[in-house]
Amino acid sequence: MDDIQTDMKTTKSELEDRVSRLQEQMMQDNLDAVLILQQADKFYFSGTVQDGVIFIPVDGEPVFMVRKSLERALEESELDNILHFKSYRQMPGILDKHGFKNLSKLGSEMDVMPVSIFNKLKSIFFASEICDASGHIKNIRMVKSNYEIKMMKKASEILAGAMEAVPNLLAEGMTEIELAAETEILLRRSGHQGIIRMRKWNQECFYGLILSGESGTISNYMDAPLGGMGPCPAAPRGASSKKIKKGEPVIIDMVSAYNGYVVDCTRTFCIGPLEPQLLGALEAGLKIQEEAIKLFKSGVNLREIYDMAVLMASEANLGEFFMGWGNSKVKFLGHGVGLELDELPVIAEGYDFELKENMTVAIEPKFLFPKIGAVGVENTWASKKGNPEKITDMADVLM
Repeated sequence: MDDIQTDMKTTKSELEDRVSRLQEQMMQDNLDAVLILQQADKFYFSGTVQDGVIFIPVDGEPVFMVRKSLERALEESELDNILHFKSYRQMPGILDKHGFKNLSKLGSEMDVMPVSIFNKLKSIFFASEICDASGHIKNIRMVKSNYEIKMMKKASEILAGAMEAVPNLLAEGMTEIELAAETEILLRRSGHQGIIRMRKWNQECFYGLILSGESGTISNYMDAPLGGMGPCPAAPRGASSKKIKKGEPVIIDMVSAYNGYVVDCTRTFCIGPLEPQLLGALEAGLKIQEEAIKLFKSGVNLREIYDMAVLMASEANLGEFFMGWGNSKVKFLGHGVGLELDELPVIAEGYDFELKENMTVAIEPKFLFPKIGAVGVENTWASKKGNPEKITDMADVLM
C-alpha cells in the first residue's frame, strides 16, 4: 500500500488537542464518556473513517474499536489504543479491560444517529444514560486549527484551477452537464477527493451546481438558494441537459474537497455581456460581500451581518430576489464549512452568535430572477481578530 502523504495524516498533537477540548466540554455536562460513530466526527477525532467506534473518556486516552479495516486504521490514525472488534456487544468488555467501568452517563451524536443504532447502544449499555453530545462536538469543530485551514486552502487551489478554466470551456449550445463534466474532470485530476459530506438529514451534494438561465431559479428540496433541474427526478439538483445560450447568466456553485476538508465558492459567467438588470444585481452582491467581510471579525454578532445584507439588498430594490424568490427564499447569508458542507456557525435570520477566531464560513450573496436566471458570488472565509482571510483566493469576477 502506498504511504499516506505527509500533509494528509492528522498529527498526534492535533488529535490530542481535539480530544482535550471535548473532554473539557464533557466535564461541564457530567459525561463519563462520548461514543463517536459518525464519519466526519470519527475522522476529526482519529484521522481515519474506518468502520468502528471511538470511546473518548472524560479522563484518559481514547479507545478506538475497529471492525473494518483494522490495518487501515492502524496506518492512518495516530491514536494509541486501536484494536479490533466484531460486534458492538463486545464494547463493555473491551472498555472494562481498559479500566473504564461504571459508566453512568454516555454522550453520542444523537443529531444524526439512526434509531436502530441508538436502541442497540441502549441495550448494550443498559446501566448508562445515553444523551446527546452532538452540540459539544459541533461547537469544538467550529474553531479550526492552522492544519485544518491549510487543508481548506489545498481544496481551494484545486477549485481555483477549474473555475478559472470555465471561460475557455464555456460555449454556446453545450449542455449544463457537458460543462459540468469538463470542470469535474479538472477537479478530479487536481486532487478533489470526490466525496462531499453533509450532516443534515437527507441533504446531499455532488461536486456542485452549474446552472444557466432559468435553471438558476428552479428550486428543490435543498435548504439552499440554488437548485436546478438535475439530470432526473431521482437526482433533482444541479446540471441538466439544458443547452446554454448566449447572454444568459451561468452560475457555478462548486464545492472542493481535500483530505476531508471542503470549501464552497460561486462565480457568475456569461457568453457575451450580462443584461443590465443582472449585472447590477451581481455588483450589488459584490458590495454586500464587501460590507459583510468588514464585519466578519472575532467578536461580531453574526445576526448583524445578516441584517445588514438584507437591508442592502432592499435599498438596492433587489430584496424580492435576494437569496431566492417567493416561497423558495432562504433566510441565511452564510454557513460554516469544514469536514462537512453544512457546519456551524451560520449567518442567518435571528441567529445570535458571537464569531470567534478561526471559524470558517462560506458567505454567498445571490439574486434569483424568475424565468431569467441567477447571479451571485460566494467565498469561504476564515475569521480573525482583524481582517478575515479569504480561503477561496481567486478573482471574484472571472468573465
